[in-house]
This record gives sequence, C-alpha cells and structure tokens, in this order.
Amino acid sequence: MGEPDTVPITDLGLDPPIVEAIIGRTLTGFSLITVSGDRAWEESVKNRIALSKACVKLDFDAVPAVSDYTLCSRRYKPRILPGGRFIDEWGRILEPRLESKTTWYVGGVVTTEEKMEEYLPPDPEEEGRFELVERVLKSLKGKDVALMCQGHSGWHMAFQVRGGIDKLLIDMYRRPEAVHKFMDKIAEACRGLVKLMIEAGVEVLFMTDDYADCHSTFMSPSQFREFELPNMRKMIELADRM
Repeated sequence: MGEPDTVPITDLGLDPPIVEAIIGRTLTGFSLITVSGDRAWEESVKNRIALSKACVKLDFDAVPAVSDYTLCSRRYKPRILPGGRFIDEWGRILEPRLESKTTWYVGGVVTTEEKMEEYLPPDPEEEGRFELVERVLKSLKGKDVALMCQGHSGWHMAFQVRGGIDKLLIDMYRRPEAVHKFMDKIAEACRGLVKLMIEAGVEVLFMTDDYADCHSTFMSPSQFREFELPNMRKMIELADRM
C-alpha cells in the first residue's frame, strides 16, 4: 500500500463554465465572485451552492463555500452603467464577460481624497448576509468536507475601490494619513464579514490578496508593515479568538 493521502485538495474557486460542466446545469448571472441583475442576493446564494456542489463532486477535501466577495445583502442592487458595466456593493466597477460568465475589474468609485474620506464600506450586519452563509453551509450538511471562507484584510478591497493598485500606492506616499483611515474602515468591514461567516459555521479562513507579480512586490516592506500588516494581524487574531 502507498502512503496515505495527507495533502488536502481544494481550490479558491471555480469559474462558472467549469461549475456548469460538472453539475450539468446552466447558471444565471455573470460570476461566482460578484453578481449583477435584479435578483443579486438570490443568484448569489444559488451560485455559491452550485460551486459547493461542484467541489464535492470533484472530491475536494475542503470547499470554498462563501467569500466576502459574494456576501451581498438582500437590498443590494447593482448600479448599471452605460455599456453594461456595473458598480457593486463595495464600489468596484465591473464588466461582465458573457463568453466566460465572469466579471472583469475595471475601476472604482473613489477617485479623490475627499471621496476616500466620505467612502462607506458595506455594513456586515445588513439583512441577508448571515442568511446567505447559512443557506450555503446547509447545502453541505453531512458532507465530509471542511467548510472554508475567503476573507481579505483590507488592502485588496481598498485598491479596487480606489481604482487600482497604482493609485493606492501613490496615495501612500502623497497622503498616508488618508490612506490609513481609508484602509482601516474597509478592513473593519472585512473583519465583520469574516466574523459573521465564522459564527455561521465556517471552519477554515483563507486570506488571499495581490501583493506581488513575478518581478517584485507591489509595495515596499516598510509600506507593507505600516499599511497592511496591522490589519492582517487583526484578522488573524479574530480567527484565533473564534
């Protein structure tokens, strides 16, 4: 006999066409990450359940059941822009790609320092978020899988809402105090969403983000320690407490 399988097999997510091929059903909406349309909450629930079902069929050891990307409230309605683009609940501008049923990030609504100060992230306590997680986890009841959630510490949502990594990095040099306030309130909302997902029954938290490409890191070590590391530590401390 060979050695036992001790390496957990999972993934951060599956694109909609792959999910459709695995479960044999057509999905509605544009993406498993963020959805557009008049029934955003309902479609988000259905698509996350479909993703979970596909992961179980693939015999994954852990399922990325829910994410702060898709944890929309019941009242969420995307703001449709000319050309089919839309603004999601965070304030990210997204473009649906019909051929792949995914959404491409193209910009953010925070374009000035004044808007950084005025910006309000989604309220983790808003109606529907906890129920969304409960419904998805209920679909996995009795399955021999670990229940995972995806969370972000603040940097990711901040640079997307700001309009790109380059803009937020320049802000760190030109207006560091404004960036601290901006990232901190986004990070607080992210922690609230992770807390909610853990309270609903998620067993594993994985934190993902864009910190580097194949050439170098996006920010310097000193910038990372100043702007990102404190919020990352708070997220880890939250998970440890729960």
